[in-house]
Amino acid sequence: MSEQTGQAGDLFSKFDDLIAMREGLLASGVEDPFNLVMEKVLSPTRAICNGRDTILLGTYNYMGMT
Repeated sequence: MSEQTGQAGDLFSKFDDLIAMREGLLASGVEDPFNLVMEKVLSPTRAICNGRDTILLGTYNYMGMT
């Protein structure tokens, strides 16, 4: 039996350090980079995000899927 299949544990426990780091940064006043609001979609590649005209590079909207 392999080491991974023989252990029962939290699947996401490997992210505990990352979560703790993020919580520490947020507690120190750093803005949350995941708190993005799209107020208006202007085109498949542009939107108003947090009040600013933004190029959308990480979406599949350019393919017309949404």
